[in-house]
Amino acid sequence: MSVGEAAAGAGAASLLTEKDEVQVFHQGFGSWGASFRFGLDPGTVPGQYRFFARYKSGGEVSQVSQNFTLKAGAKPDQMAIRVNFSLTNTSPWEYQWQQGEGTVTLLPGDRWLEIDNNGKADGAKVFDAFLLKLEARTGNWMSIEQAELRNRFLSTTKGFRNHKSTVLG
Repeated sequence: MSVGEAAAGAGAASLLTEKDEVQVFHQGFGSWGASFRFGLDPGTVPGQYRFFARYKSGGEVSQVSQNFTLKAGAKPDQMAIRVNFSLTNTSPWEYQWQQGEGTVTLLPGDRWLEIDNNGKADGAKVFDAFLLKLEARTGNWMSIEQAELRNRFLSTTKGFRNHKSTVLG
């Protein structure tokens, strides 16, 4: 488990950090976001991970899709986009675990993870937890130096977009 930092994103009126959740506010219906940054344990296994978000928000379900962009890297100023997910909570104002389609890649030497959210809601978005679940290890074929080079390359590219996720890596 890792506790991170949260910051209000574009369009957000305010952000409140409680004991076990982060609340991001906006007056009425609209689009706004937040960013979350976590230090990764040095023992984090490089590999493909499933991404889960536990959150709730207000608004008509058909209009409140949330977009999550995951970035990773060895240092906060060297992070690159690894994947984009679009998720929809089907029960307004009720916490639900939502799983992104596809996986996110953590490379050897990655020590930071950033999760950027944006999307529409009515009044507030409340984030309770994010989870990465190891799907497959990458093996020993990539060194930390090679991973840093790959990360620099990824930071200059835009992902291939399908209907639910954009995969880089």
